Amino acid sequence: QGAKWEVITVAEDIVKSGPGSIPKYVGLLEVAGKPAIVFDPAPAGSENRLSYTRADDAEGTSWGEPLDLGMGDAAKHGAGFAIVEGRPAAVMNNRYLRANDPEGTSWPEPTVILDGEPYFYHLLIANGRPAVCNSATFLPAADATGAAWGEPVDTNGPYADKTDGGESFMIVGGRPALAYNAFSNLFYVSAIDEGGTQWRIPTVADFIGDTGYDPELIEAAGRPAIAYHDRTFRVLRYVRALGADGAEWDKPLILDVNTREGQSAAVIDGRPAVAYTERGTLDLWFIVANDDAGTSWGFPVLVDDARIVSGPNDLSLTTVGGQPALVYIVILEEGPQSDLRYAVYR
Repeated sequence: QGAKWEVITVAEDIVKSGPGSIPKYVGLLEVAGKPAIVFDPAPAGSENRLSYTRADDAEGTSWGEPLDLGMGDAAKHGAGFAIVEGRPAAVMNNRYLRANDPEGTSWPEPTVILDGEPYFYHLLIANGRPAVCNSATFLPAADATGAAWGEPVDTNGPYADKTDGGESFMIVGGRPALAYNAFSNLFYVSAIDEGGTQWRIPTVADFIGDTGYDPELIEAAGRPAIAYHDRTFRVLRYVRALGADGAEWDKPLILDVNTREGQSAAVIDGRPAVAYTERGTLDLWFIVANDDAGTSWGFPVLVDDARIVSGPNDLSLTTVGGQPALVYIVILEEGPQSDLRYAVYR
């Protein structure tokens, strides 16, 4: 018997404060050999808006009680999650914190990394230091742990502050890079250096129709590649650059039809892969390329036929123990409670 998707409920009856609100935003990582998740909101009854939970075993079959991370106000667009110097770390809005231990059993109070009301929901390691980014601003830490932070850098896009359909931050070719939607087009921009001190002029990766929503940026066979939603035709698309610099782009491919916004992409066993939801049913699907560049793709595989929350940063796809793994939120019929679920292919 072959491998298949196994679905596990991580937390039940989570609810976002406020009438009619739907829980959103998830992040998945392998932390000290076990799957771990950050999600907004915290369990019902908590005023904090970011929680962390780690599985009791490497398989993710059982989970402990989530920890409140004390981030305070609700996330505007999501929360970033990364391993920083051997410990899990998170960013939400303008607050950052790194666990006190490699497993994330205890956390310090979050620190404000930039005054004002910036929103950051991407956290990665750039040039050996943690860095956060939104569509207009790249902010690197001043040290390897994020104890201090440097000066913000403009991502150098005249359209970068006009995003209205999501963005994605990734390290491509060793340099920070962004994919984002603006004016119904899909844009790509990357830094000139590994530290992100200067950025190139953005290029258009796709401009046909009302496209480029909730882009998911990855590096595929040495070049930037993006999975995204096309609102005009309601399809899931994938496009890869013609060169490593992302100056020119190939013709986009259609991966599936009748899809919703809110996909998550990753490189799985050397090949591009995407998790996404079906329009209407809200079923969760997974598709993987046949090659490392994503020039051809296999058939979609059903992961979960529940009603999946679908929007920017509402799905998280990565590898755990070398296997594809997903975290997502399911809308319960009775509402407004929802379940947090973990799925792994094995």
